[in-house]
Amino acid sequence: MAKNNRSGFLFMFIIFLLLGVIIYTYRDKFYVLLNTGISSGKKIINQKLEKKNSDKIATEKIDLLNKKNSDKNQKKDVKEKIFENIDDIKTNINNIKEKVTNKDLEKKQDENNNLTDIKEKTEKVVKKDIKESNKNIENNNVKFHNKNRKIYFSKLSNDEKLILVSVDRNISYIDTPLTETIKTLLNGPNNNEKTRSVITNIPDNTKLISVWIKNNTAYINFSNDFEFNSFGKDSTITQIKQVVYTATEFSNVKYVQILIDGKIKKYLGGEGVLIEKPFSRSDFS
Repeated sequence: MAKNNRSGFLFMFIIFLLLGVIIYTYRDKFYVLLNTGISSGKKIINQKLEKKNSDKIATEKIDLLNKKNSDKNQKKDVKEKIFENIDDIKTNINNIKEKVTNKDLEKKQDENNNLTDIKEKTEKVVKKDIKESNKNIENNNVKFHNKNRKIYFSKLSNDEKLILVSVDRNISYIDTPLTETIKTLLNGPNNNEKTRSVITNIPDNTKLISVWIKNNTAYINFSNDFEFNSFGKDSTITQIKQVVYTATEFSNVKYVQILIDGKIKKYLGGEGVLIEKPFSRSDFS
């Protein structure tokens, strides 16, 4: 058994020795063969690596392209949805506009109808009032009267003193001739009278508040503007005379009591003309 092991070992040693001698003898060729094999191996390995990298890059490009296509499709879907939403929004807006327009038209129509109703009702009321007024006038036998009356203004005499002058006026009235006559007096002289130097001494803006007659005395109530005569005592006396002479043209008036805002005052004007008692024409003769 041991003899066989030694024979095998010896045989193997001889073989390895022969291989070594052969390799050493032909070492240049073996070196070239080895380098060629190694280079070929490296080339094959590099080609495999390049192919693997190329496949990987191609795969990545394909994946990237697929991703881009997917993103593009998603963007397209989103864009289509946006346009669909925009169309829906436009449709809703148009519907709202139509509703608002129709509502406005209905509202305007209602307003026009209301205005028409109001106009018709107003016309009916006015016609009714006119008819009733005409009827009342006919029933009460109301008539307007026109009569010439003398009213009194003033002018400067040659010696520059204020004197009364009378003018004729056509007074229109229903049942208050004295009131209408005093109102005409407050309006002052007309243009034709002014050309003849006719003036009034009654202060501007004086208003007639009320007039009544009792026991031949006319109570004539003026606004407080009647007090403010800025042209002195003679002018104040003349304004009183204008009222007294105009009122006593009526046969049922003998005296005139002047009131200011419904009250009897003691004096009139800055010069203190006494007005607390009724005046007659004889007070100025």
